Amino acid sequence: MNSCVKTDVIDDFTPIEEKWMSVDDFISSSNTSKTFEIPDASKEFIFKMDHGLLKIAAGAIIDATNQPIEGPVTLEYKEIFDYKDLFLNGIHTVDLAGEPTYGRYIVKIALKRGNEQLDIDVFNPISIYYDTNDNSVDFEQVFSWQTDQNDEGWNLAANFDLYEESWDIDYEGENFKGDGYRLLVRSSGFTSIAEIESLKYTNTQDFGIVELSVSDEFKNSETQVYYARKNDFAMVPMYLENGKYKYENVRKGEEVTFFGVTVINEKLYFAKRNIIVGDTNEYTLNFNESSYIQIIEELRNM
Repeated sequence: MNSCVKTDVIDDFTPIEEKWMSVDDFISSSNTSKTFEIPDASKEFIFKMDHGLLKIAAGAIIDATNQPIEGPVTLEYKEIFDYKDLFLNGIHTVDLAGEPTYGRYIVKIALKRGNEQLDIDVFNPISIYYDTNDNSVDFEQVFSWQTDQNDEGWNLAANFDLYEESWDIDYEGENFKGDGYRLLVRSSGFTSIAEIESLKYTNTQDFGIVELSVSDEFKNSETQVYYARKNDFAMVPMYLENGKYKYENVRKGEEVTFFGVTVINEKLYFAKRNIIVGDTNEYTLNFNESSYIQIIEELRNM
């Protein structure tokens, strides 16, 4: 068995007093990650996550001077498969060029030694074996999440670090078998296996425009509005233009969910609406006062 200590971080919590300063305050309140204590980073380490098998080669974890780490290291990880976890991790499914992506598998990796942030040797990457029965899509690519002062979004990896593989791995008396993808992770943070929308749906006539009207009090810098696809794992932020939340490229004939979260006077407000996209779509999105638990449940059930 893996010689490590596993700690499950509580998925959600109930606030003692619901006073919120911002939507970011709401997002940062819930840590949905899990942690493992790796006994010795100088040795190979393998463990089974909820969906993927993670393999860290000896010497793959490095410090700020790019030197390999020895001894115990804390590994924090999160696999993201639903809209609740997308939202609570402060990410969406759009790349830095504004192109929507369809995330097939998103994983967060963070490494620490005490309070010291560690990273991954780009020449000795972590391998994640993701078992799937669907290897039919041959234009999937690997993206890393990038945040700077000007923008945030998915950045296409410089190397095509995704391979279709079968595996049969023995480690500390356990055997791990599977068939699917091997994903190479070269840096800490979020990494995604995803499809670019324009490659999946090439006919621009397949897309419609959606505009959402909201009450004036909700047209503020705190309000975040998204649309989420039912058939593809995608959550795309909408932008405020001429008093309406808008997005041009919503695929026609598809069932989508629009939702919004905001904070006014330290209170949470939530809105959600399902539609079938047509040629021109103008709707009203109605916000109502809500609570932490209510919003979590709404996102979880989308």
